[in-house]
Parts: sequence; structure tokens; C-alpha cells
Amino acid sequence: GDAFLALWKTDKRSFLCHTIHTVIACALIIQHSYASYETDVKVSLKVKLAISAGNLIFAPIGTGIDMNYVIVGLPVLEAKNAESVCTSGEVKLTPTAWAHCYSRNYDHVVHGDGHVTVKSILYDPHENDVNKPFLGFGALVKQIKRPYSAQDNIPELLRISSTDLSAADTLKKNELLGLRKTILLAEQNNIGSEIRKFMIRPVLTQIDAHQPLEYLTEMRQVSILFITLKPREGPFPQLVTIVNNAYQITCEIVYKSMGCVNKIILFDKDIMILVVFGLRGFKHESEAQAALKCAYSIRKSLSGLDGVQDVSIGVTTGQVYCGVVGHPLRREFTVIGAIVNKAARLMCKFR
Repeated sequence: GDAFLALWKTDKRSFLCHTIHTVIACALIIQHSYASYETDVKVSLKVKLAISAGNLIFAPIGTGIDMNYVIVGLPVLEAKNAESVCTSGEVKLTPTAWAHCYSRNYDHVVHGDGHVTVKSILYDPHENDVNKPFLGFGALVKQIKRPYSAQDNIPELLRISSTDLSAADTLKKNELLGLRKTILLAEQNNIGSEIRKFMIRPVLTQIDAHQPLEYLTEMRQVSILFITLKPREGPFPQLVTIVNNAYQITCEIVYKSMGCVNKIILFDKDIMILVVFGLRGFKHESEAQAALKCAYSIRKSLSGLDGVQDVSIGVTTGQVYCGVVGHPLRREFTVIGAIVNKAARLMCKFR
């Protein structure tokens, strides 16, 4: 299955218990809406949700225009562990997260391993009256039901810089972007050039050509490299150093071979990197051969990297869906298809 890692930041002006409550409410809404969701192709999707809390390390990696980031820390590992013991339709908290909650506020079950399944909210910790029953998710549901859910439905004023808008339109734009306030901060601080470093090159090419990103959406013949590295046990800052070195080496080899590093994943203890050959603007006749040669070079280079215990790479070629996916205010470029899954299985099988 696929996994999403969502983060809520708690600052000095807020209580962690209130943040965790918001996360629990969000998780329950997701379960209510998508606990069992049947897709257009009659595939039933089921959701498991795990919640943890604590301090994380957010670390940019890479150099030049080939930047990415990783998020590491004990809460990530605890969330992964909680997800592994979670069943479809559940919202499960780690013992660490539950320690910050008021148990009376929730209909819950405490398990023998310390994890807690939350079934519903009884009282809202934000209320001054601690005995006032929770009134439901009205405000939160209203917040997620915006008048647009696809790129075509985004109001035109969201595409215009705030400096070119009237005061009234600026207020309206700020209200529409209430779901993702960081977009406003990015515009106000003029950090567009910095964000470019974190975009893959086919997307940048479309942006610079003033072409809709939807033009990148297509079924396409590509070659996939799925790379996994097993790092040596050590503290999290040391792990970040290993990831950074591995990522830079991989990017250098891949881009010399006309490939693209699409993702780096550090959700568990291993490091996984997804590389794609044959994307728009990076197509060439011998891409399958280039992918194999690239895989050999990467394995040879990363195997000798300090802190790396093992390297495994799966290589496949075939048709995939390529395109920009996600909510209009939070999107990413990805590749989806059987050959991506096969590359991942090969990577895991032959280690």
C-alpha cells in the first residue's frame, strides 16, 4: 500500500495536547470519509491511520538545483510501528502521543502494547467548559470542502501575485488559501527561487515554458530504478549525513545519464530512492540501457560509501502513469504503475 506522512507543527504559543486533538479529529474525518473507498476501477481502498508526537529533524539534502528533504526522528519510527499493528478503519495513537491527551475526552481502547485506538471524540479540550459535549466536525468539514478540488476550478486570482491585486481581492485570496498558509508566506518572503531547487527538472521545464503542468500528465514508456540503502545504526544526525551523501552521489550519476531522481523516502530505517528514465524532455532511444548502466554505477558508488551496509536496486521498463497529483494547493509529480511496484519488489527480493 501507499503511505502519507502528514505533519502538524506545534509552536511555543500552543499546547501539544490541542495539536494532537486536531490531528485526531482530522484522522476521524478521514476514516469517516474514506475508511472504505471504491475507486472508478472497482478497487477498494482502505485506510489505516497512526498518530505519534515528539521532536523531529527536518533536513534539506542535496546541492545546487538538485535539492530534496528528509524528515527523521523517533516519532516517525513510532508512527510506522503503530501503523503496522493498526487494522483498516482504525485511528491508533502511540503511547507517547497518548501521554499528552486527556483520556476522558475520547472514546478509546488501550491495548496491551500501550497503543490506543480512538473511536470518537467526547469532549473538546479547547472548550472552557470541560463538561460540554463535543458538537461534531462541522467547522473542520466545512474547512476541507472548498469550492474547488481540481486545477481547472481554481479561481484566477490565486494565479496572480498579491502585489498586483486590489486590497479586496487580496483578502479574498488569503481566505481561499486558508488551507495552506505557507503558500502566502512563500509569496510574501519571495522564496520562489529557493523552492525551485526542490522541483524535478521536467516540472521546472514546464514552468519556465509557461505551460500548464497538466501537459506532463500522460501514459509513458519509462525505465524505473528503485534503490534501497541499509544504513549503519547510529544517531539521527549521522543518518542525515549518510542520506545526504547518498543522494548527492545518486543525483550526479543519474543526471549524467539523462534520468531524473523523483523521490527519496526515509519512512523506515532504510533509505529508498526512486529514479525515472524517459520523462518528457529527457527521452532518448537507449534509456533502458542507460538505466541498467546507471544502476550498476550507483550500486558500485554507494556500496563504498561510509555508513552504508547494503545497496539493492530493482530495474524495470514499461508503461506508467506520469503526472502531477494531489490537491491544487499541495501537489507533486509522480509515476504510478505495475512496473514501479515490480521494481520495488525486485529491490526488496534480491538483497
